[in-house]
Amino acid sequence: SINFTQASLDGLSNINNFTSLGGVELNGTFNTTGFQNYAGPIVLLGDTALSPTQLLIGGSVTGNNHNFTLSQTAGVITLTNANISGVQNFDVTNDASLSGSIEAAVINMDGNVTLSGDASLTAGTAGVINGAVAGGNHDLTLNFAGETTIGGGASGFSNIANLTSLGDVSLDGTIQTSGAQNYAANATLTGATTLEAGADVSFGGLVDGGEGLSINSTGTTTFAGAVGSVV
Repeated sequence: SINFTQASLDGLSNINNFTSLGGVELNGTFNTTGFQNYAGPIVLLGDTALSPTQLLIGGSVTGNNHNFTLSQTAGVITLTNANISGVQNFDVTNDASLSGSIEAAVINMDGNVTLSGDASLTAGTAGVINGAVAGGNHDLTLNFAGETTIGGGASGFSNIANLTSLGDVSLDGTIQTSGAQNYAANATLTGATTLEAGADVSFGGLVDGGEGLSINSTGTTTFAGAVGSVV
C-alpha cells in the first residue's frame, strides 16, 4: 500500500495486492497476483497496461496522449465516477462497471458494460462497444467522431434511461431504454435491430442498411433524414 501525495512508478511485478491512496504517475506494465486499487488521481507518463485479478479506479486519469489498457484475470473492472481524459487508445478487455466520463482518441470496450451511474464516452477517432450494456436505469451518452459501433447481438443494450449518440452509428441487436433514444447523425443497420423506448426515438440523419429495423416506442419517432429503401 502506498499513501503518498504523488508517487511515480515504472512497472510492477511479483506483487500480490497493490493500493495507492494518493496520486500516482504510471508508465509501463503493472502485473499483480492480487487486486490493484487506485483511489487517487493517475497521470500517465507513457503507455500503461494494468493487469490484476481485480481492478478499481476511483480517481481521475490524465492520459497525456498515451495508451491505457485495462485487463484482469477474471471478473468485472470497476470504474466508479471515472474522469479519464487525454488518453490515446483506451482498451478495456474485460467486463466493466462504469460511471462518469471517459475521453480518448479511440475507445474499445471488449466486454459487457454495466452502468453504475450516468456515463459519457467521447472518442476523437472511433469507438466500439462489443458486448451488451446493462444500464441500471442510468443515462449513456456516446460522442464519437468516427462511427459508433453498438453491437451486443441478441444481448443488446437494456435498462438504459436515456441513450444519446451524437456521431454516426452502426446498430445491431436490441436496444431498450426507459426514456428517449436520440441518434443525432447517420445510422447504419449492420444486423437486425429492435429499438424499445419509453419516450421519443429520433434520428437526425440518414437511416440505411441491409437489415430490418423495428421500433416500439411510447413516444414519437422522428426521422429528420431519408430512410433507405432497404430498411
